[in-house]
Amino acid sequence: MFIYNRNGLWMLAVGFVITFGIGYLSGISSEGSLMVILGPVIAVIDLIYRFKSEKGHWWYTDNGGSLFFVPAWCVGVLWLILGIIYMTKGS
Repeated sequence: MFIYNRNGLWMLAVGFVITFGIGYLSGISSEGSLMVILGPVIAVIDLIYRFKSEKGHWWYTDNGGSLFFVPAWCVGVLWLILGIIYMTKGS
């Protein structure tokens, strides 16, 4: 049994490339700051895919990216929240 789908892996990989590219170009290297960038990037990629896909749906994991049976945009929101917490706690 797989806990992800190909779309979710591609979205995660593209999100990491974009995030670390932005981090490298702007000199950002803290974990919290990178998570604050990565979360919205993954969420936007997944939501664009879901809105443009004929069978796309907000919640169904098979109709967009998914990681651990959760839609990729939800994972992106979670990363954004965790990044904000890391930044406010100073970690």
